[in-house]
Amino acid sequence: MKSNKPVVGVFGHYGNHNLGDESIIDASIAQIRKRLPDAEIICMSLRPDDTAKRHHVEAYGIRNTPGSKGPVIPGKEADSQYLPWVQYAQQRAAEDAPSQVKADTGPITGLKERLKALPVLGIFVKFAIRLIHMAQDLIEELGFLVRTFNYLKRFDLLVVCGSNQFLDNFGGAWEFPYTLLKWSIMAKLRGVKLAYASVGANPLEQSLSKPMIRTALGMADYISYRDHASKAIIETPKAKFEGHVYPDLAFGLDFTRINRTNDPDKKLMVGINPMPVFDHRYWCEDNSGKYLGYVKKLARFAELLISHDYQLFFFPTMWRDDDVIIDIMNAMDPELRAKMDESTTIRDSEEVDGLLSIMQEADIIVATRFHGTVLALHSETPLLGVSYYLKNSDLMNNMGQGDYHENFETLDIDALWNKFLDLEAKRQNQKEKIIAANKIYRNLIEEQWDNITGLIS
Repeated sequence: MKSNKPVVGVFGHYGNHNLGDESIIDASIAQIRKRLPDAEIICMSLRPDDTAKRHHVEAYGIRNTPGSKGPVIPGKEADSQYLPWVQYAQQRAAEDAPSQVKADTGPITGLKERLKALPVLGIFVKFAIRLIHMAQDLIEELGFLVRTFNYLKRFDLLVVCGSNQFLDNFGGAWEFPYTLLKWSIMAKLRGVKLAYASVGANPLEQSLSKPMIRTALGMADYISYRDHASKAIIETPKAKFEGHVYPDLAFGLDFTRINRTNDPDKKLMVGINPMPVFDHRYWCEDNSGKYLGYVKKLARFAELLISHDYQLFFFPTMWRDDDVIIDIMNAMDPELRAKMDESTTIRDSEEVDGLLSIMQEADIIVATRFHGTVLALHSETPLLGVSYYLKNSDLMNNMGQGDYHENFETLDIDALWNKFLDLEAKRQNQKEKIIAANKIYRNLIEEQWDNITGLIS
C-alpha cells in the first residue's frame, strides 16, 4: 500500500565520485523538494551506499551488483561501500589492474584445467563452464528484477535525471541502454509515472542500443533532452514519442555565490580542469598518442601562464582527473613548475558545494569536462573550453561563448593562448553575457520541474 506522501525516485548512472553528475542529483532533489515538500525522495544509483551518505536519502542499486541487494537507509550505509575520494580511487585502481592467474588450488581445479587442455573436450568444457556462468547470471538478474519490481510499488514518480545516459561506448548495449529499458518496463507495469529529464545521447553505435532506448522512451510520460543534437539522435519521423529540449539539470543547482573584489594590480587566477580523454585508465577507447598530445599541450599552456606571471591551479571534478593532472605537471618544464606553490596547485573537494567554492576562486576557467564547463558557466565564471564532444561546443555556442572554445582533436596552443588573452581583455563583457544566459536557463529549469512534478501533484 502506498504512503499518503508522494514517493519520487531520482534515477541515474551515478555514485562514481563524479561531482559533475552528483551536481545533477543535488539540483534535482532540491527542485523536487521545493515543489513537493512532503515527498519522500529515493535515489537509484550505481553505488547506493555512496548515494545514501552523500545525499542523505534512501538509496537503491540500479543494477544487480553486490551493493544492490536492497535499499540502503541513510545513516546505515556500509563503511565498506562508502569510501572517501582517495580510498575510492585506490580501490578502483586495484579493480582495474590485470588479474593474476590463480594457481591450482585443489583436485577439482586441477581436473578442470587438464580437461581444458584436451583439444575437443577442452572446447566443450569451456563452453559448459560459460553456460553455467550465464545461467547463474540470469538467475541473479531475475532475482534482482523481482526485488526491484516489488520495491517500485511504493513509487508515484520515477525521474531519470540528465547526464549522458543514452550511450553504449562504456559497456555496450547491455549496460546503459538495457538498464534504462528494464526500469522503464517495470515502472510502466507498476503504474509509476516515468519522466526522462534533460538526458544526453551519444555515442550509440551497437545495433540493439537505439531500439532499447526508443522502447524505453515509448513508455515515458515525459521526455526531454539536454540538447537538440541528442533529440536528433534518438527521435525518428516514425517515433511514437516527442521530447522537449531543456538545459542540463545542473543549471538548477542552488549554491552560495562568492563576492570577490577585483584587484587591477593582481594577475588573474586561472583554474584548469582536465579530463582523461583517450586515457587507457579511464576512457572507452585507448589512444595513447591523442592522450599524451593533449597532456603535453595543457602542460605548455600552463607554462605560458607561469611565464607571464599568472596564478593557476588544477582541479578535478572526478577522481580519475587526478591522474591527468599529475601527468600534466610531470610534462611541464621543471624550472617553471618549481615556481608554482605545489601545496595549492591541486584543489579538490569530495562535495559539490566545495567544488563550486573552488571554481569561484578562479577569474577564468579552462575546462575539458562537460560539467566542468556547465558549473563554470553556472557560477558565472568566464570560461575557455576544450570540446571533446559536440555537447561541449553546443553549450558554449548556446551561452554566447562560441569564440572561446577549441576542439580536442585539433587543439592548438597558440590559438588557445590567443583566445585566452582575448577573453581576459573582454572578461567583464563575457561575464555579463553568461549572467544573461544563466537567467534564461534557470527559468527553463523551473518550467521543466513544474511540468515533471505536475505529473503527480
